[in-house]
Amino acid sequence: MTLLVGAIFPSEELLGPFIPSALRQLSPQTGVIIAADSRWTFPSGRTEDGAVKVFGVHANGLGAYAGSAAAGEDVIIRLSTDALAGDTIEEFTSRVRSIIADAWLAHQPNEDGLEILFGYSQPSGYAWLGHFSSLDDFEPHHVPNLELIGPERATIHFAQALRAAVIENRERTKTTAQSISIDSSATLICAVINDVCELQTHEKVGGKILCAVTMFGLPRGLGFTRIRPGPSGITVDEIGLDAKEGQTLRPGFNYVPPSEDI
Repeated sequence: MTLLVGAIFPSEELLGPFIPSALRQLSPQTGVIIAADSRWTFPSGRTEDGAVKVFGVHANGLGAYAGSAAAGEDVIIRLSTDALAGDTIEEFTSRVRSIIADAWLAHQPNEDGLEILFGYSQPSGYAWLGHFSSLDDFEPHHVPNLELIGPERATIHFAQALRAAVIENRERTKTTAQSISIDSSATLICAVINDVCELQTHEKVGGKILCAVTMFGLPRGLGFTRIRPGPSGITVDEIGLDAKEGQTLRPGFNYVPPSEDI
């Protein structure tokens, strides 16, 4: 099982209850952050770190999975290669749900379950993030702020540590609108996931931290092998998110998404 985190930027969960007034003038949903650990857990109980579970989807979207790795990768491939257009958000999410359900059906029976986070941003500033779960036949659930998926001990620890980190970060930096960015919020999320991994909160959560953000229609991948406190804040060692840096179940699985926007 994976610790999978999805967040809308800006949000109170990432910036605290007193979001600077300049940010309130932005769209309530301007960017999307998705982050995860990189541990696979096999039926025997053996674990392996270094898996890629966060991917780019089309030219401006992000997708990630938790649960069945084989089914999750198939879902990402389908989302990246099938047309996702819809005249309304309802038509769009219905299309996404159908693609996920069809890919999942090919892997039945399956006791691992499957959780999908899928989001995108547009140049206009609009962003959307959704959660699809095999527990309710992949009914679309809009994520307005923050979504945590994973073992209960890990998600509880993450939520508590994130609240503390947001307060500490604000007090240390005397946060202003100019000092806030989607990258700093993504790094904060990754630092908290790293804390969950290093403290071995749950045996199925560990390894490198993978993260991706999309804002104003521009997605970017980030990855961290090590995150630690530094004299001026959080210090990180970054990695890339290509096939050379992470593992998938399929050798060479490193598709090039179509160029059209969602």
